[in-house]
Amino acid sequence: GVMRATGQSAEELAAEGKAPTKVFVPAFDEEESSTYNTNIAAVYQCDACAGIAFSMSDAFVKAEKLRGGTKAPKALPESEFFDIVERVCGADLVGKYGIKSRHGNAWDKVFSGPGLTEALALPDGQFGGGHWDARMKKMCEELVDDFSEEGIYGFHRSSSNTLKKGMCKKKCKVAKKAKEAKEAEHRAQAQAQAAAQAAAQAAATAARRARAFCPTSSCECHCVWTSLLARCIS
Repeated sequence: GVMRATGQSAEELAAEGKAPTKVFVPAFDEEESSTYNTNIAAVYQCDACAGIAFSMSDAFVKAEKLRGGTKAPKALPESEFFDIVERVCGADLVGKYGIKSRHGNAWDKVFSGPGLTEALALPDGQFGGGHWDARMKKMCEELVDDFSEEGIYGFHRSSSNTLKKGMCKKKCKVAKKAKEAKEAEHRAQAQAQAAAQAAAQAAATAARRARAFCPTSSCECHCVWTSLLARCIS
């Protein structure tokens, strides 16, 4: 599938008197960009599940209000909430979710879409579509298999729970573990890079001092360093 920028176009924003969205294309890693990978990357699974939960709850609430008419919202019959779950996993997720890079940093990526308020509010361009839509659909269908339509609607109707909390607990644990692993990897890479830079700088400094203590450009010498003095012995 082809990744595309989702959200409002520059023309639509201009018509509303808004500045066009700046588009910084995220630096997708192999797991994110491979068309052979049919799963949402582990670090995004909590947010992806939260987006699905939001889409379902939003659809349930609208249908309950419509069924209640002028009175209070009314619980949906089985046939209706089954249809809503099927519709959300099908058409309702298409083109809605994707990845943003924050603050002009292609590697600082977040999952974005309806229900993910903080990420959705970022001015950066959102990239999704194609295999991201397919991955969201697959996750949605897997959640239905895990919890059933009745269980999902039960979470929504619960007075002591929320659909996100009930449905996404496992996904959020997976995401937390994956983020911690990535952060540890980044720290190790940064430390290794800093150590390499320090070693290179020390070597360059030693080379400059050695050249400074050579009496002539043609002399052959060995430099003996102490904490207080560097002297050149020819």
